[in-house]
Amino acid sequence: MIKEREIQSRIKINSQTYDFVELCRKVLKIDLSDLFEQAKEIRKAANEPYLIAKFSPITTTFTYLSSNGKERRTVDIDQVLKNGKDDYYLSGFCHLRKERRTFISSRFQTMLATEGHKKYYFHDWLKNVARIDHERS
Repeated sequence: MIKEREIQSRIKINSQTYDFVELCRKVLKIDLSDLFEQAKEIRKAANEPYLIAKFSPITTTFTYLSSNGKERRTVDIDQVLKNGKDDYYLSGFCHLRKERRTFISSRFQTMLATEGHKKYYFHDWLKNVARIDHERS
């Protein structure tokens, strides 16, 4: 994905060259602050996870890449969440931190191990352990 700040557009009017922001401000006399604020809110909403499933806690162990590095976690998972960018999250009571924590699936470093089940990669765990069809959620 190309980062927004790396995109540059130049517009030439007569002999004067403008970038998009300069064109709007100097030539078209448009204040872009409202537009940029609205775009910021849209991006924020797209990142915000929402609940797609809630169920009885399923005790599961995995290795997770956190800001502290790789950590082994055992979590009583009882929620699956998703955001507007199709990122999935598991949420539940973390035995290590002794509080509810939410984990983004892209940071799982190992398969998820749940007692009574074989180990699964994330999307297979959703389907076979949590009984959630991620393609329909």
